[in-house]
Amino acid sequence: MIHHDTTTVAKKTMSDVRIKMPKPMLEAIDLAIEIGQAGTRSDFIRMAIANQLRETTITGEMKKRKFEK
Repeated sequence: MIHHDTTTVAKKTMSDVRIKMPKPMLEAIDLAIEIGQAGTRSDFIRMAIANQLRETTITGEMKKRKFEK
C-alpha cells in the first residue's frame, strides 16, 4: 500500500510515500546519517532514488516529460 500526500517544501512539490524495508537496511541508513552522509532518512532515500534513476534509461524519458529539469 502506498500512502500519497502532496506538500510544498522549498519551492518543490513533494509527495509522501511510505515504504517497508528490512531493519538492517534502516540501520545502515541511520549509520549513514550518523556519520554525516545525509541529514535525514528522507534525504538519504531521495538521494538513493535519484542516483538509481540517473543510472537507468528512465532519466531521458523523464526529461522528455518534464519531470526533471
